[in-house]
Amino acid sequence: MVRPRARFPFCAALLAAVAVLATPHRAAEKASGPAAALPAELGLPLQRYFSSDDYDGFSRVTAVAHTAEGFTLFGTYHAAILYDGVTHEKIAVPATYVTALCRDREGTMWAGGDNEIGIIAAAAADGQLRYVSRTSRLPGAEGKFGRMRALVAGRDGVFAATSNGILHFAADRARLLPLPPETRAQLFTVGDQVFLQDSNRGLLVFADGDFRALAEGRQTAGREIQLLERPGATALAVIEGEGLYTFDPVSGRLGKIASVLDPLVAVPLLRVLALPDGRAVFVRANSRGVVLADAALQGAQVLDAKTGLANPAILGAALDADLGLWLGTANGLIRLDLAPGVTVFDERNAFPIGSSGSLVRHDGVLYAGSTHGLMRLEAGKPAAGIPARFVSDPRVPESCDNLRSTSAGLLFGSDDHVELLTSAGRRRVLDPKAKITMIKTSFATPGRFFVAGADGGVHVLDLRDGSTRRLLTLPPGCYSGTEPKPPTARSGSARPPADSGGWLRPTPPGPASRRNPIPSGKPACRKGKVGRAFSPSSTNSISSQTRACTGGRRPRGPSRPMTATGSRA
Repeated sequence: MVRPRARFPFCAALLAAVAVLATPHRAAEKASGPAAALPAELGLPLQRYFSSDDYDGFSRVTAVAHTAEGFTLFGTYHAAILYDGVTHEKIAVPATYVTALCRDREGTMWAGGDNEIGIIAAAAADGQLRYVSRTSRLPGAEGKFGRMRALVAGRDGVFAATSNGILHFAADRARLLPLPPETRAQLFTVGDQVFLQDSNRGLLVFADGDFRALAEGRQTAGREIQLLERPGATALAVIEGEGLYTFDPVSGRLGKIASVLDPLVAVPLLRVLALPDGRAVFVRANSRGVVLADAALQGAQVLDAKTGLANPAILGAALDADLGLWLGTANGLIRLDLAPGVTVFDERNAFPIGSSGSLVRHDGVLYAGSTHGLMRLEAGKPAAGIPARFVSDPRVPESCDNLRSTSAGLLFGSDDHVELLTSAGRRRVLDPKAKITMIKTSFATPGRFFVAGADGGVHVLDLRDGSTRRLLTLPPGCYSGTEPKPPTARSGSARPPADSGGWLRPTPPGPASRRNPIPSGKPACRKGKVGRAFSPSSTNSISSQTRACTGGRRPRGPSRPMTATGSRA
């Protein structure tokens, strides 16, 4: 199907999630054998949900496929809907529900439903997509084939599994290959060949115009099976109630795979899909979600209602070229971004959106400060399919923020004080009597931290010796002069002692307007305020600080000493 429209990139909305790069700690990856292939700190994939309001159709999505251009096509009530990343285009189909979709080797999209099968193509006149029925090509009563269960395409044409048999379309030829009554049939493609799993005859392959039994295909008779072609690996078979097997498409021979994932995948499956990097997706039936397995088939994540999947009642599934898994559900459409590198922790597996503002790794554990208390990342269990999640740390149940990892312990701000969390418990290290707004690490001096409070104060906390100091602060509109002791004589060159106390020290001699010393003591302020801090390590002049306090305006003329009453001399 050729569309006269440029492809739009898919843009997922990430504003409603906390995304963390999937960089698991080395200690968490230490494990024996292939079980370590799946990171234990992997959270949930990015998820986007499309409701019926988004595509203006019925909520039940019964099939999903992708066009040669990469657009998403999904089936619903009386229609197939094409999504190009921006808009949805509805294509009417004369079937109760479009229950099967596929793309053939030429790129043509096929759609089918109850007693209806055809293609979706652009009209020559206006380029609009329309459904073109192929049901009339079936002779006589064969057009009443009943329920459409699956559509697959191989080198020998398009095949459809129906309640009355297998439909085969090749070139302009169409026919129905009948099956014995009460036969459960499933269709698969492996290596461009089409395979049929017949509940009575076992596994068959299409060759020379008909389905023929494989040499060892009989061993699958009476079993529910799923086949999967994997890039650069042996084909895979999944047998319900048993587990994972290798599959030889020539002989039909099966070889048991020793995998801890058997309990997760040996259940009724809707479909199995392969990612280009070797990972596999097992779409489970009966509202049990999906299983995302690593390439070694020794670790997995179960994505279902418990782990936050928007709707686990899956009816159709397909992968796009950008490693996106599209799931048609009983109530809308879901896209899961399975691209490696990013994982999500939000209200489904961590804390409500907006309740956390601090993340730090300390002693190999990832911690988060939140309004719900201290949270720590609990590593997942890939062998059991359990994803990682944040859980509450009972040692700090109250709101906390500004986490910092130190050699002495985990430093954090809690309301109006700062505490240190160690293996021995909690210890208060700073009590400024003001709400903690920020904790910054001193890169010049390890173990030293700058703590800012809501009152404008800044404290220096040194964990090496436990000392704390408050920095002198000045508000906007202030100048750095003070009210010194009454002078014995008026002099423009009077200076305070070099060690007059406080953090601000006198500057070297120079012109009065640029090099006046800064005496210590309570600063005089034109607005009567106390506020912003000046670095204790800098040498500041009156003129430079006056510019900072008055919006950058230089004072007019040289500074003059003040009298005992505070007026200019």
